[in-house]
Amino acid sequence: MGALPKILSWLVQPSDELPLALWDAAAVAAATGGRASCAFQAAGVEIDSRDVVEGDLFFALKGETSHGHAYLDKAFANGAAAAVVDRPIAQPHVLVQDTTAALQRLGMAARDRADAKVVGDTYRRGASVTSVFARLTSASAFDAFKSSLTTDPRLQVDVDTSEHYFSKQSEGTSKAITVIGIVLGVIMAIGAIFGALNTMFAAVAVRAREIATLRAIGFRGLPVVVAVMLETMLLALAGGVLGGLVAWLAFNGYSASTLSMGSTGQLMFQ
Repeated sequence: MGALPKILSWLVQPSDELPLALWDAAAVAAATGGRASCAFQAAGVEIDSRDVVEGDLFFALKGETSHGHAYLDKAFANGAAAAVVDRPIAQPHVLVQDTTAALQRLGMAARDRADAKVVGDTYRRGASVTSVFARLTSASAFDAFKSSLTTDPRLQVDVDTSEHYFSKQSEGTSKAITVIGIVLGVIMAIGAIFGALNTMFAAVAVRAREIATLRAIGFRGLPVVVAVMLETMLLALAGGVLGGLVAWLAFNGYSASTLSMGSTGQLMFQ
């Protein structure tokens, strides 16, 4: 249960109005190198005024055709706690020289103050889903880490190991490969049966004189059939062992991969 405090210990002291505050005015000013106009607390960071919710810190970024300052009223109407701007405004704000650079510095500050070894993250617009990959101290720490996050009523998260997550992503491709492999295996098995029968008939036809000689000198039919079958099985065993050895020497350690359909997962065959 000690994993969660390590992840969340960097949170600022929240106020009664904002119980899950991530930043306060002093922390934002220190991280961005700006100057705060007044005290405030923010529970999130947003760059799109349409997505701002109560308690967010809005960054007024300068684009190629527009400036975030044009959307400040909408951001505050949606509940923004403050804004990071490059010129003074009447609402709570942090004044910086470059809002884009300030956003980058705030992100680096968030990474630096977190006591978690985050190795990657992705963000997808629309559903507002954030994925974070965390490296734990050992595999045995996963259960405690998952329990700490999933039992916290303030969080709505799905916690899974990388192996299980990517295995679920590649289920469709794995099933398709399995089905194709089974179908091809059945077809090849049927072909092998007919090939073996044809070979046996051909072998008997070629050795008809030999079999007739054995019968002529007194061997009954059953011993002759058993002798032919034993010879055939010994040859098949020797051929199977030799073929398996050649295949092992040729392909041992060889690996191939294919991207999982519809995801960033990768299937490996070795």
